[in-house]
Amino acid sequence: MDDRNLQKILQPIPRYHSRHGRDRAVENGAGAGISFRDNKKVSAYAVETIKWATSTGLISGKSNSKLDSRGYVTRAEFAAVLERFSNM
Repeated sequence: MDDRNLQKILQPIPRYHSRHGRDRAVENGAGAGISFRDNKKVSAYAVETIKWATSTGLISGKSNSKLDSRGYVTRAEFAAVLERFSNM
């Protein structure tokens, strides 16, 4: 497994978000679920982070309603996540 998969690169973002005075309800996913065809492939440690990232709009999945949480993340995809985060 590559170290640059979605569920690994997203891990520090919600913690950074809450440490800098942002809304904690958003940090906790605000009750959102993961509604992708491959949601069962999300590792247990990453479920809350993925919920948070989808509920805030940082990620929206790939084609065919798939998240691909264990797939390789390109620089462009990661840059898009950081751009969305900076606009929160």
